[in-house]
Amino acid sequence: MNMGNIYKSAGEISRAIDAYTQSLAMAQQISNKIMEAHALGSLGFAYSGLSDYTTANNYFQQALALAEQNGDVNAKGTYLGNIGLVYKKWGNFNKALEKMQEALTIHQKIGNRQGMILHYTNMANIYGARGDYLKALDYHKRALEVSQKINARDQTSRGLGNIGDVYGNIGEVDEALKYYQQTLRLKRAIGFRDGEVAVLISIGKIHKIKGEYAAAADSFEASLQVARAIKNEEDESEALIAIGDLQAKRKIIPKP
Repeated sequence: MNMGNIYKSAGEISRAIDAYTQSLAMAQQISNKIMEAHALGSLGFAYSGLSDYTTANNYFQQALALAEQNGDVNAKGTYLGNIGLVYKKWGNFNKALEKMQEALTIHQKIGNRQGMILHYTNMANIYGARGDYLKALDYHKRALEVSQKINARDQTSRGLGNIGDVYGNIGEVDEALKYYQQTLRLKRAIGFRDGEVAVLISIGKIHKIKGEYAAAADSFEASLQVARAIKNEEDESEALIAIGDLQAKRKIIPKP
């Protein structure tokens, strides 16, 4: 299982699947039902990474059945949530929400707060995709509340950013800016520089919408400097695009 996780983290999904398949065979050979369920769930994750959601769902369903047999309530909640994500990918939002609610209820009962944060966030994203922004805000704020209670600063920073995104989508730019500034401060405090780039770009876009072009330029330039400092070419490209778009908006011709 550990080798499979290493391969998956490295993006070598095919090799991860081979390792998980070997773990599954071993678990079945020694009749270790808990290990078998974990291997099945890991295969589900791996096939999700390949966008093969039919195969992923098949493995998650098998893992769920074993978790129920084993009396592993926490794992049952996890696999239900994974199945919900598969339904989301298929565009069946109602079924996705149904499975995620089942998962949330289980993790609430056993006090799995990390699971609660995940399910609240996933449900919020579905409501947002459906254009139900009030419910999206509600669920993102529930996730944020749990994150803050357990002092999960990384998840808190993401939650703040998610709320900012929803406010931006509904045109409440001042609220969006408030949440983006909070997440920027937190990302800087925890040293999450990759996340800092995205938030600076989001802040710049809000200033741009408000016609505050100088502030937008400062944010985009700051995002570019961070991207270059951490040598992230994708982030650098996003920052340069944002700067170029702003220059076009202001009809500024860049110096050669």
